[in-house]
Amino acid sequence: MRSFFAEFVGMFIDDEFLAVALLAVVGFAAALAFVVRAPAFLVGVALLAGCVTVLVVSAVKGIRRG
Repeated sequence: MRSFFAEFVGMFIDDEFLAVALLAVVGFAAALAFVVRAPAFLVGVALLAGCVTVLVVSAVKGIRRG
């Protein structure tokens, strides 16, 4: 169980950029939904586009590192 917990926490701490960027995407989507009162479709598009962008940027950074 300890090993599982360490691996689970390591997924989020290992790549700080990925964790912070995804939190920013979710925060932006939440602001769209609750502050701006944007339609659900627009919030979903923002989440999808933001997550895909973060994933691509993180993969490119990983390729350059190693």
